[in-house]
Amino acid sequence: MAIDLKKGDEVIVPNFTMISPVNAVILTGAKPVLVDCDSETYCIDVNKIEEKITDRTKAIMAVHIYGHPCDMTRILEIANKYNLKVIEDCAEAHGAEYKRKKVGSFGDIGCFSFYGNKIITTGEGGMAITNNPVYYEKMRKLKNYAFEHPKFLHKELGVNYRMSNIHAAIGLAQIENAEMLVSARKNMGERYNKLLKDVLGIILPKEKENCKNVYWMYGIVLKDEIKASRDKIVEKLKEKGVDTRNFFIPMHKQPVFLDEKIENAPDCNDSYPFSEKISERGFYIPSSSNLTDDEAIYVVEKLKEVLVNMDKQIIAATSGYFDPLHVGHIELFKLAKALGDKLIVILNNDEQAVLKKGKPFMSLEERKKILEAIKDVDEVFVSIDKDLSVCKSLEFIKPDIFAKGGDRFAGEIPETEICKKLGIKIIDGLGEKIRSSKDFYNK
Repeated sequence: MAIDLKKGDEVIVPNFTMISPVNAVILTGAKPVLVDCDSETYCIDVNKIEEKITDRTKAIMAVHIYGHPCDMTRILEIANKYNLKVIEDCAEAHGAEYKRKKVGSFGDIGCFSFYGNKIITTGEGGMAITNNPVYYEKMRKLKNYAFEHPKFLHKELGVNYRMSNIHAAIGLAQIENAEMLVSARKNMGERYNKLLKDVLGIILPKEKENCKNVYWMYGIVLKDEIKASRDKIVEKLKEKGVDTRNFFIPMHKQPVFLDEKIENAPDCNDSYPFSEKISERGFYIPSSSNLTDDEAIYVVEKLKEVLVNMDKQIIAATSGYFDPLHVGHIELFKLAKALGDKLIVILNNDEQAVLKKGKPFMSLEERKKILEAIKDVDEVFVSIDKDLSVCKSLEFIKPDIFAKGGDRFAGEIPETEICKKLGIKIIDGLGEKIRSSKDFYNK
């Protein structure tokens, strides 16, 4: 509003961000134009800005993501080249620095959030800063309904963005401790950096040269070598008492912008590969400024445990002698799935094993379809073996764990020997565990 954006104007914004800066552009009547994030800091990719600039572009919004500064040198060069305004969103970066200069002091206007989870907070609200007296006077007036003199005269449309005296008092007290609050957050991030530096399979937050990252949130991204999904990993962490939050959902994936109800919504048809990847594979671990050493160590230990155990393939063998919907098998699958991230059921390939009064009780294809429909079964593997053993199948799949019911197969040598040979851990006795449960008998 302060830089007089209007319908038909465009503003360059990051695709990977909280939705608030994009909403702010839309509310002025201008159209946000999305740019993908870079692969290291997750801030706007400065190398992709110029290709999105048109004769309608009026400004660039630099959002300092998760406490790391944007490349302000390059952003200012582009802005000067095309005569564009620069607005900094510092909501997540109180105290962050670029080339020893505080974020918020580079652009024409710097915006800060004081929401409850920010490094400096008033509970709600925020502030805008500028060294331009024209913008200052306009923002000061617009935030209070654009009152003129006399009192109830209005020459332009204003809003109620006032901060209450109570909130301001809280903020002033926070400012007195600003250096301590920023240092506490940075110390939290550096503590995690040390504890996690040798953990395989994850990407840690960066602190690029000439930058001060204040680690508003300590976010990690799963590498491709971690086969388990992000959602499965955070679910397991939750079970171990470690709360997490997923990364932002990119703007081009937001339903509000896809249903064509908003005239000046951003164009979401372009490709944004880095935004998509980190959104699907990234999450924050506990990032409080008052996180203790013991709490950080606990979080890291549980994260290591989950990462080590999550990529296990759990194989449960089903005998061709039984109906796949037999309650014992259903319970076996449930127990086996709890051992890891993926459950592959080996379906016995001996058609003659399934006989009822001399006729096939259920065809191989029928059994396969039933198994594929069971919630805990991720994959059905039709056995290579032509007898009741599953040795050749185990050699082909090479699972980490082989889960057995523990009855007629429990003492058989072939599976045991092949598991020893391949280093496959055998989980036995699940059948006894099922049959000993009261719930099983009730069913």
